[in-house]
Amino acid sequence: MTTGVLDQLWTATLALTATTFVMLACRPVLRARLGAELAYAAWLVVPLAALATLLPGLHFATPLAGAMPSLPAITPLAPAGSSGGWSWAAVAISIWMLGGVVTFAMFVRQQRRYVRALVLDSDADAHFHDVPVRRAHGVNASPATIGALRPCIALPVDFEARYDANERELVLAHERVHVARRDGLANAALAALRCVFWFDPVVHFAARRFRFDQELACDAAVLRGRPGARRAYAEAIFKTQLAVPGLPVGCHWQSSQPLKERILMLKKDRATRSRLGGAATALFIGLVTLSSYATQSEPALVVTRGEPDVAPTYAKLVPVPYPNAAIKGGDEGDVWVKLHIGADGTVLEAMADPDSSQPAQVLQDAAVSGVKDWTFNPALSAGNAVDTWVRIPISFRLDEDSAPTPDGDGFDAISVKPATPQPN
Repeated sequence: MTTGVLDQLWTATLALTATTFVMLACRPVLRARLGAELAYAAWLVVPLAALATLLPGLHFATPLAGAMPSLPAITPLAPAGSSGGWSWAAVAISIWMLGGVVTFAMFVRQQRRYVRALVLDSDADAHFHDVPVRRAHGVNASPATIGALRPCIALPVDFEARYDANERELVLAHERVHVARRDGLANAALAALRCVFWFDPVVHFAARRFRFDQELACDAAVLRGRPGARRAYAEAIFKTQLAVPGLPVGCHWQSSQPLKERILMLKKDRATRSRLGGAATALFIGLVTLSSYATQSEPALVVTRGEPDVAPTYAKLVPVPYPNAAIKGGDEGDVWVKLHIGADGTVLEAMADPDSSQPAQVLQDAAVSGVKDWTFNPALSAGNAVDTWVRIPISFRLDEDSAPTPDGDGFDAISVKPATPQPN
């Protein structure tokens, strides 16, 4: 099962990285053509593409041109349970989980450090559109929205002295957009994504671009109904400097260099939201996500020739572990696995037969994962090794005295039993 988890993680990583590259390449065009708000919304495609790889793939089955060869009967494997010691897959998963925990701890530390540096009042001294507003007494404190589920607006203690009335209204409107759009929750999801994929530098590189696009989208939303307020808005940005580390869960005005870029974008970004632009963004998200999901679909099972002259036979069989989760849940049954055996005898593809009645998913996953390391004596056609498909039953039985159920196809089931007898 650990190998199956690693396979899913690897597939999700590839999809996430590829989609992130697509988004990084497309964001200037999206921003120029559709506006900053829709360009920011397009970032939704990145987590959706990763999640799409976790969905069950489609099976495009086609009638076989020839009969699927059967393997000759063999003696069932010796009972195999969870192997003792640490496998490479278990070590890899342990490192992955440790890295995720360390990354999470770093984000928690960074969040607490930022909040401590603000030196916030214990209670809110006002509310802005039902959002609590708290004063920050820290040095170089800047306006910020803190938190995800119950956000609050933090304002520097010199808010009234630093900004004039028009600028104060724009700053509050900016923070209100963050709250209304749930940007704090989006940043919390981003932090979680970075914890899961902590080993992928592309994710961390793209995180800063995502946060920058988030601020640009907020700027565009504030100025959409205030076209004459660009100069005052730019003045407010110039008065906002940030010297403390970033805020993982929340929204702040970021560092001085992005602030300068935002000033330039205020002059360039003239695009506004429209139904056509929204439809184009949704189409972009849908196409990229569908492309990611399509990678999970199983290829059509097509045999271009008849049954080979010599059917494949077993060469090396690695015991299939009985999943601990299945043992605890009392799951057992026969899993029918379709194997694509290459001309070199290795397993090119393995899948649970969608046309057969199958037991619990955890047993299907264990069977498919377990047979991938098997090797075979390849099938022969006219004396040449050829690739072919075969169908093999993997029988999971908790009762050691229970024999695998024969299926009448001319070959035995591979017997898989727990490593130790089960208590009555």
